[in-house]
Amino acid sequence: MFIDRRTLIQSSGFAAIAWALRACKVNVPHPVACGTFAWSVESIPPNPTFPSGHYPGPGRISLAFSFNPQLCSASPCTCRKIGFVQAFKYVIPPYTVVQPNQEQTDRMVQNPNNFYKGWAIDRGEGSIYPYYGMFNDGTFVDPAFPDPAPKCTPGSNTTPAVLRDSPYNKDHDSYTVMAISAPVCIDEQSLCNAKVLGYFSWSWSANRLTGDFTNYFHDEPGTDLYVQAFDMAVQEWNNHLGGTRQPLTLSKLP
Repeated sequence: MFIDRRTLIQSSGFAAIAWALRACKVNVPHPVACGTFAWSVESIPPNPTFPSGHYPGPGRISLAFSFNPQLCSASPCTCRKIGFVQAFKYVIPPYTVVQPNQEQTDRMVQNPNNFYKGWAIDRGEGSIYPYYGMFNDGTFVDPAFPDPAPKCTPGSNTTPAVLRDSPYNKDHDSYTVMAISAPVCIDEQSLCNAKVLGYFSWSWSANRLTGDFTNYFHDEPGTDLYVQAFDMAVQEWNNHLGGTRQPLTLSKLP
C-alpha cells in the first residue's frame, strides 16, 4: 500500500500517522533527540467536578528529558537550565480546533491542512514567556503557592527536566488532546542556548461525560511533520507578542 506525504499530513491524529508509517514503512526525515525521554502517568483522584466523577484521560502525565548531546552527534555542551516549549490543541469532532484561552486562540496556526491547523504555544493568559510552566518573574515555582510537582521542573546536563500536564476541556463533551513537547536549553552562557533538544508527541481522545478515553498515544515523532507544526506555532507566538511577550528564537541541536 502506498501512502504519500500529502495523505499523511491530512491525518487528524498522531496515532493514525504512526500506524501508517509503521505499516507502510514510509521513509521520511525524522527528528533525532539529543537525549532520552521517559513517560509516566500519575492517577488523578475522583473529583465531583468531572461529570463521570473521574478524569477523562490516563492521568497527570509526566515527561522527563535527560540531555545527552552525543545521541544526536552534537558537540559536548553544558546547559544549566533545560525547560520545555509546548505546542497544543484540542480537536472537537469532526475537526474543529479550539484552545484553552483566548490569547492562545488568537495565535493559532491558520492552515487548510488539518494536521497543521490550530497549533499554538501552550501558555496561560497574561504569560510573558513562551516556556511551559514559567512564571512572569522567570522562575518555575510560585512562591505564594509552592508546588512539589509543578508544571515544569527544569533540568540540566546532570538532572532531567520534567513536564507535567493534565489537559481537560470542560466546554465540549468529546475532544482530542494533541501536544508536541520540546525540551530547550534556557542558558544564555551556554553554546546550546535557545536550542531545541528533541521533540515528543502525545495525544488521546476523551469523552467528558463518561470519563472514557481512547487513541492514547505517546512517542518521539516518526516524521519531521511534527517539527514543521511546532515551528509554525512558534512563528505565531512571535507574530502576536502584543508588546509584552518575549520573542522565541529557536534552532535545533546540532
